[in-house]
Amino acid sequence: MKLWNLTNHPFSIVRGASSGLALKGILLRGKPRILFRCSASPVLRVYAVGPLENARGEVSIYDSAALISEVRDGLVRVSIDLSRRAAFLVYAIVENWRRTTVRRGIAGEQQLGDQLLRFAVESGIDVDQPFPFLLQCHMAQATFHILCNQSDGEYNPHLHEKAKVRLPIADKSVEIVGFYSRQHRGVFTPRDSDFHMHVRTLDNQLSGHLESFSFSQGMVLYLPTDES
Repeated sequence: MKLWNLTNHPFSIVRGASSGLALKGILLRGKPRILFRCSASPVLRVYAVGPLENARGEVSIYDSAALISEVRDGLVRVSIDLSRRAAFLVYAIVENWRRTTVRRGIAGEQQLGDQLLRFAVESGIDVDQPFPFLLQCHMAQATFHILCNQSDGEYNPHLHEKAKVRLPIADKSVEIVGFYSRQHRGVFTPRDSDFHMHVRTLDNQLSGHLESFSFSQGMVLYLPTDES
């Protein structure tokens, strides 16, 4: 399903035939490596978020580098791996970003949304359509999760919630890749949010699906632009 096109590349959900994921039954069987073929020039710059296949981890893609986050033996493992498969994946190909600095603290999605939408409107983005964004900041505190599904049975909302291993981030510099949409709750954003965001610490020791956050030192925000 094509959702949005800013720079002559599609922003898409890749649909598969499997069923049962909590997000309205969508299971995407995208192979991330297909998105990153670099035989053509210029190299495509891919940004994406989604869960790992079988809900046993998270996929976070920053400028075509795929971070795979898993919990093994109670420990977080983050690797860069283009060979893994996503249960579903929402992605954008963005070659140029417009940057702004927000010099105020942000606590939670509502305050982030206020700043994000203001900058998006100023940048000429139709905020009634889905769009990606990047964010860099020093995180005062945050909670993120990594899916760690241990069941081989049919996936359902109960298993989805049970699979979440929640972890803290405190006093760390981070980067966030996110997608905003008012139209896709329960499709590629959670049922109770217009955001789907993944966070990583700059040393790549922690990475996963961002749930709650607070940062007091402002942020650098990036939105797609046609300008080079």
